[in-house]
Amino acid sequence: MLTRLKEHMERCVRCGSCKADCPTYGQEATEASSARGRVMLVRALIHGELERSELLARRLFSCLLCGLCEPLCPVGVDVTGIVYLGLSELGGLDPRGKVLRKLAREGFLHPQRAFRAGRALAPLLGPVAKKMGLVPFDIKIAKKPLRKEKMGLAPPEGKPVGRVAIFLGCATNFIYPHQGQALIDILLKLGYEVVIPEGEVCCGAPLRSMGMEEDAVELARANIEAFNSIAADAVLSPCPTCTLAIKKQYPALIGEAIENAMDPAEFLLGRADHLQYKGDPLGGVMYHEPCHLAAGLGAGGFMRELLIALGIEFTEPANPTCCGFSQAGVYPEVSDSQLEGLFKEYKAASTLITSCPGCIAQLERRHKNVKHVLELISLLP
Repeated sequence: MLTRLKEHMERCVRCGSCKADCPTYGQEATEASSARGRVMLVRALIHGELERSELLARRLFSCLLCGLCEPLCPVGVDVTGIVYLGLSELGGLDPRGKVLRKLAREGFLHPQRAFRAGRALAPLLGPVAKKMGLVPFDIKIAKKPLRKEKMGLAPPEGKPVGRVAIFLGCATNFIYPHQGQALIDILLKLGYEVVIPEGEVCCGAPLRSMGMEEDAVELARANIEAFNSIAADAVLSPCPTCTLAIKKQYPALIGEAIENAMDPAEFLLGRADHLQYKGDPLGGVMYHEPCHLAAGLGAGGFMRELLIALGIEFTEPANPTCCGFSQAGVYPEVSDSQLEGLFKEYKAASTLITSCPGCIAQLERRHKNVKHVLELISLLP
């Protein structure tokens, strides 16, 4: 992986096209806060031209990892992969500090243990963590993990037309189980068998954002083993960050991807005739496009086409950008600036729809009616 990323660093032609959509460059307008600047910083670090420092860590850890820069690059530089490499070199300088890093690591590597602790301690520690800015979201932990309730094979009524495996992801499993349930309901009504394998673990993206590459490799291999042993027409996730990790980032990380992984919008678009929206008419709907769906997976067009095919009328902001979720609680000034910029337009919406659990958590800080697109699609006759 290092050899490949070094080649990508040298591939950069310094044109600066990536700056156009880089959120942090838009905020600070400094070279070091841009995608190009971060690539050059990691290059200098790897070649021994820069020493590890808190300032360097600030420049790299403040990256939103949104990937909006990558579609703009004329030579296809893997900016996200290069930033991940830099983070792994600077892990000890993570602004979260050693205690929070250790807690986060234990939580993502041992989620059931973390779930039990979270359920027990959330009423006491939740308000404190929010007041301190560590967890700025109003998160309600589910009573039971969705995977525990739905693990295994769920048959549809009648003869199955195929089989789909679901990669739930941590947020869906522990915080937003209704989003995962919506996807299950949609697939069953379309006649698919639904498989939720026992061996699924975190996709690894949160740990990579903290520079914990070795732990992310361990998780990736476990997921490959769990999913590639299943004969399925597709592997779908309610979380585009998870889909991006298992489909496009695993090959660079461990040399293998989860087969047939795709965003639900891509899978459902060809079956839209059976998915007409039957809920109450919606007015004032605005659609927030997740960065990892559009820039990462290149599936933004599928989602728009699906919404139109379902008869869901919506508008979009004139200046769409990253919501800033990944930096909430780390660099709140970066996260809050992104959020406030979006809500210059979003505040007029009666309903916000999106397809990313992380975006939903962030948008709910400013809006009371935020829905996952799957929740609307599940309102079938």
